[in-house]
Amino acid sequence: MLAVLTALWRIGVRMTGEPMNGYADLAMPEPAYFALASQDGGKIRFNQPVTRLVFDASYLSLPYKMHDPVALQFARRECTETLDSLEGTMRTTGRVRGLINAKRGCLPSVVQVAAALHISPRTLKRLLAAEGTTFSLLVQEERRERAMLLLRSRTLSIKDVARSVGYSNVMNFTRAFHRWTGTTPGEHRQQLAAGLPARVA
Repeated sequence: MLAVLTALWRIGVRMTGEPMNGYADLAMPEPAYFALASQDGGKIRFNQPVTRLVFDASYLSLPYKMHDPVALQFARRECTETLDSLEGTMRTTGRVRGLINAKRGCLPSVVQVAAALHISPRTLKRLLAAEGTTFSLLVQEERRERAMLLLRSRTLSIKDVARSVGYSNVMNFTRAFHRWTGTTPGEHRQQLAAGLPARVA
């Protein structure tokens, strides 16, 4: 931690070209070698309740002295060209995945996702079809990922996991899980306990 804080302090000085007054707190006793180590400006305090760097907030407004306007312009152009190339290529799919993933508890419906994107459900389905997928498939992928994650918890029963991913019936969940992975939820847990790699059909 002492090396990390020292490195961060030096980076700040290099980036701004200004001496940074402040101090470093470390939640550790002072090491025996510290008396021989060099200090970069601010003081270092040991045996503190937390590990942190403390400096005046005004340093955050200092300009970056190593900036390169040409490199910045080039990077912005590259980003713009990349975004333009992604226009219509998996863009809707990525946004839908993000909205589905962000929803905790009950997964959103196609109507809810379409509303969030300010388009009609019909348009959403058409855009996804153009990208080679469907809303139903994306929801199933999210259910599979959540189920495989929740099954790692020993405090949740298979019934709890089924309910968490939108199945009120354990049998339906088991059939779906077998379709996704080629195993049952119980077999998947046994594989995890044995340290075997998870299967995905």
